[in-house]
Amino acid sequence: MGRPAAWVYFSHNWYKGAEFPADTAGWVRSAGAVPFIRLMLRGPDDTNQFPTGDVAAGAYDAQLRAWAEGAKAFGGPLLVEYGTEVNGDWFPWNGRHNGGGRTDGFGDPRTPDGPERFVAAYRHVVSVVRRAGANNITWVFHVGSRDEPTADWNRLERYYPGDDVVDWVGVSVYGPQEPSDDKAPSFRALMDACYPRLARLAPHKPMVVLEFGCTAGNPRVRPEEWAGAALDDLLGGRWPNVIGFAWWNEAWENDDDPANNTTMRVQDIPALARTFRRKFASVGDHLLTRARLTPAAQPRG
Repeated sequence: MGRPAAWVYFSHNWYKGAEFPADTAGWVRSAGAVPFIRLMLRGPDDTNQFPTGDVAAGAYDAQLRAWAEGAKAFGGPLLVEYGTEVNGDWFPWNGRHNGGGRTDGFGDPRTPDGPERFVAAYRHVVSVVRRAGANNITWVFHVGSRDEPTADWNRLERYYPGDDVVDWVGVSVYGPQEPSDDKAPSFRALMDACYPRLARLAPHKPMVVLEFGCTAGNPRVRPEEWAGAALDDLLGGRWPNVIGFAWWNEAWENDDDPANNTTMRVQDIPALARTFRRKFASVGDHLLTRARLTPAAQPRG
């Protein structure tokens, strides 16, 4: 893409171990970027090994304190999120797996238990880590652009943990993710729908597009066209709270037919790489500096 990465985003899956990922974070820092850690408290195949109610109750405090001590010892700025795309039911911290829309099993009887348990868990995670002295972390709240399921109890607003424990708000926005997808929503349409909700929810928080992408091979849209329109709006300031973005640069198999494979990798799609380079070259460097993207990630102390 012709520009240095401001941050490098990676998953820390607790089913593989709860120790702070010092080696990976150190590699990212040595490359000149800020480590962005997805704190993934889940089991293999997204099983609910670390239920949000248990997290909130302190069942994993020893592991969290040890993790926080590692983060503190790391020393440099870190971006961290807990509860990736929380309003999507594909992850185990979503409310569907933790009480859903019931109101009789946890906390306030007027509030759906699933989101309420997540809020309590997020607040507890941040509290434990901060008490351990890891104040070099910028905490990120991450939602998907659409609530899935679309039930009222699962609205993204219900999961917001509070201004005191969130530094940035972020969103995932995708076009077709597989060649066989029968819809090709534009980035603008999806972002226009979710941006006002996030801006109302946290009006004074910086916003980041944590994931956006579109696969090659879908007959409804080319990734370079989809990305080009998205970049025009992102770099043009259509959503003024947005301070940064990350293309989801990945490829994967969907079945046994290679024609159905997903790829969003700029290394695999020359036209996509050219689009990024052209769009970046069309704006001033002041819009694309690492300093603009990382000020909130500086140590608090």
